[in-house]
Amino acid sequence: MRRGRIDIKAEILELCKEPYTATEILAKVGQFGGYYAQYIRELAEKGLLKVEGKKYQTTEKGLLWLKTYRQLKQIEEAKP
Repeated sequence: MRRGRIDIKAEILELCKEPYTATEILAKVGQFGGYYAQYIRELAEKGLLKVEGKKYQTTEKGLLWLKTYRQLKQIEEAKP
């Protein structure tokens, strides 16, 4: 099953709880270039990732985003 944009962003934010370079992030999520690099830039522009030197790390705002994402996934996957 293909991952959607939101799932990919969540994966990047989860990974970046520890600082990684863009190249390391792309290698760990198993994709290079294209949309994935764009997602990293977008997350940084929105303040969900902070840039320290060449490394990216999830911010407090990013952690809150992840918490909300997980809650929504739980609701979505809950059986009626």
